[in-house]
Amino acid sequence: MLLRPRHAEWIIVNEVSRQGHQRTVIHSQPRCILGSEGNSEAMEPGDCSRTFRELEVRRAELMSEFAGWPPSRLRFRPAPGTWSVVEVLDHIVKAESGTVADVRAGLQNPQALGDVERPGIAALDRALRSDQKFTVPASAASIHPDAQTTFADVASRWEHARAQFRSLLGTLSPKDTHCGVFHHPSAGWMTVADGLDYFAAHLYHHGFQLARLRESSAALVTENPSGAVNASAPRSLQ
Repeated sequence: MLLRPRHAEWIIVNEVSRQGHQRTVIHSQPRCILGSEGNSEAMEPGDCSRTFRELEVRRAELMSEFAGWPPSRLRFRPAPGTWSVVEVLDHIVKAESGTVADVRAGLQNPQALGDVERPGIAALDRALRSDQKFTVPASAASIHPDAQTTFADVASRWEHARAQFRSLLGTLSPKDTHCGVFHHPSAGWMTVADGLDYFAAHLYHHGFQLARLRESSAALVTENPSGAVNASAPRSLQ
């Protein structure tokens, strides 16, 4: 049975000896411990790097596609209260940037997870891999898109966020991948690998939205070469 460390100096772990007797061990170094058996399913740093490279391939595909769109199509909103392509991408980038900052801070105070099941992570993944629409709450204003942002600005910030995460992955030790370093408001504590899976599921989810925008904006461009833009202010509807 593992007790989460309450301060940086001591970590208390209840272990079972080979003779079957329970004992309490106090470790004087701040570190994330999973217990005597560990977690065989946790990703190692190399696995995280491979997952990150797959995410980078997807980002490159999106950037290559949308770089060829005219500004009017990138800003097009199919209806009042919906988001344009640029705004969808801006939301994704803001969510990733915030997560990277949280993970970096979390590595300084990792949370031991033990063998406790975390059903919230699986539930979040299922939700994000569906076409269900969600409303970003007002409390999450930091990830709301900016109506004035440009594709070039979003592309630059996404490159920067991914560079920051790439650098962070290069510093990971095996024990770092077993700890909770990011707390999602609905899924709870996540490891670095969980964070990467969250990035992938988040991109997948907004892929449905981008597909609808491809269709609706293509029809508009065909009918109206001037690319008239619906200038309604964006809300939190995804």
